[in-house]
Parts: sequence; structure tokens; C-alpha cells
Amino acid sequence: MNVEVIQLEGPLNLAERALSDANSWLLPKLATASVVIDCARVTRVTPSYANALVMTLLAAYPDAWTARRLTLRDALPYVWAEFEKAVDRYQRGIRLSTQRPQCA
Repeated sequence: MNVEVIQLEGPLNLAERALSDANSWLLPKLATASVVIDCARVTRVTPSYANALVMTLLAAYPDAWTARRLTLRDALPYVWAEFEKAVDRYQRGIRLSTQRPQCA
């Protein structure tokens, strides 16, 4: 399997941006390759960005993180921590509001 390196930069603070990033280029790349997200230029990640990105990707590829098909590199400790918390939330069954079954 090929490896694709994606460079993220700046503050990552909007869930809408995370959904756009996931749907426009990360999901298509995960379909055919392992993805390494290079976070060397990321200055901040909010929980809303991390949750939206991670939960969107794991909804499509649930084993991507544990199978190391989706990894981070060069992330500052607090950047890494936000993504790890998002993975933990997903593994505990927490989902985005758009991913929950609708109440009848």
C-alpha cells in the first residue's frame, strides 16, 4: 500500500474545516493508501476540529488508527493529545451529532 503524506498547518480550530479536509482529500486518500498527517506546522488544534476529523475518518475506516493506516508525525505534545482524545472518544462510542441515529 502506498503512503501519502499530508501537511497541515496553522491553527486547526473549526469543525467545518475538519469535515472539509476529511471529505475532500483525506477520505479519498485513505481508500488507496496509508496517510501520514504531518503536523510540524500546526500551532493549535481544538477539540472540535480533532473530533470532526477523526470521527469522520474512523466512521469510514474504523481500524485506520489502530492499524496505523492513519498516523501523525512531528506533532507537538498538545496537538498529539487532542487527536488521541478524539480517537478515545470514538472508541468509547461518542459520535458527531450528524453520525447519531435520528430519534423517531
